[in-house]
Amino acid sequence: MLIVAVLPSILFPPKKAVRPPGGKAVGDTGARPTAGAAVEPLTARPPVRLSAGVSAETVWVTSPLYRLGFSTRGGELVSAELLDYKSFAPADSGHPVQLIPAGRPMLVYGRTAGGDTTALSSWSLSASAKQVSVGPEGATLTFRGEQNGAQVALEYRFFPGDYRVSVRGRMEGFGPTGGTLLLGMGDGLRSVEA
Repeated sequence: MLIVAVLPSILFPPKKAVRPPGGKAVGDTGARPTAGAAVEPLTARPPVRLSAGVSAETVWVTSPLYRLGFSTRGGELVSAELLDYKSFAPADSGHPVQLIPAGRPMLVYGRTAGGDTTALSSWSLSASAKQVSVGPEGATLTFRGEQNGAQVALEYRFFPGDYRVSVRGRMEGFGPTGGTLLLGMGDGLRSVEA
């Protein structure tokens, strides 16, 4: 039995690091990482570059279950708190769960036509309200914007008593090629575990 455990490591020894003359391994800079060095997380897409001159406000939608924040810059979902659930993340100190990582919005819109894609994050949209309260009948929040004769409308419909949200988008005036409204779901949810 011992032969079965030891023999593979003798027959197939691990590869040794390639070392050029001078005693350093390939790619070794000689610098050691410090214990407190911050490591930047990898993202599935490049960071959002905000257009200069496009200001943004956050429109808050509140129900007994959640508090959602939508940006007037492209109608993006920038905050999602679940009010009945407390976060276990050390930095949150018992606050409600925040699902969206800071600076990485969800529900990011774009328009594609031919080989060109335009991000709606460069559009300043006007909201139908500055804040919305979801009552027994539900609620609706609409964003509208115009740029160079083209128009975009996004309509969010919130349902009472649950977490459902429906989204409808409409584009007009983009010329004969039209286009397709794209919906990006962001990089993922924020970790709220200890």
